[in-house]
Amino acid sequence: MRIAKLVITGALLVGVTACGGSSKKPATAKATPVTSPAPDESPAPETGEPVASPMPEGEHHEDGEGGDDHEFAVPEMKTFHDALHPLWHDSREKKDWAAICAGSAKLAETAAAVKIAKVPANLKDRKARFTQLGEKLADKAEDMHDTCDAKNGDATLEALTKVHTAFEDLMQLMH
Repeated sequence: MRIAKLVITGALLVGVTACGGSSKKPATAKATPVTSPAPDESPAPETGEPVASPMPEGEHHEDGEGGDDHEFAVPEMKTFHDALHPLWHDSREKKDWAAICAGSAKLAETAAAVKIAKVPANLKDRKARFTQLGEKLADKAEDMHDTCDAKNGDATLEALTKVHTAFEDLMQLMH
């Protein structure tokens, strides 16, 4: 119900702006997709509500020129991203389940490093949540590595999606 109210409110604001409801130049805003949190996501400490991935399934954080728009305050997160990126963008799109499974050991290894990474001093207020999300990322990556089956694309895609979502949740925390 709350989502429906937000959508209706957003539509009304767009309609007023489009119909010239103000003589001022309208502000531009990017549309924010509505995402549903996965059932296994842990609640945010501030609100108690699940933390949803900031990107809809299948989309990512690339700019239109093919470069990343990420900044990595934690070097281990960049290393993890570098392992995840080709699996998510190349192998997944090609449905190359064998390549995804072959890369799962590297994902698990780099996720384990994220789990124990030091949080920079300017982000110490997020340390507890970083630790929680780092553990979730490591668990999802380890689960994927343990269960990856190149002959079962649906299960492999599901496991990879959980890893990707856990990483996006961690990236959202860092920004």
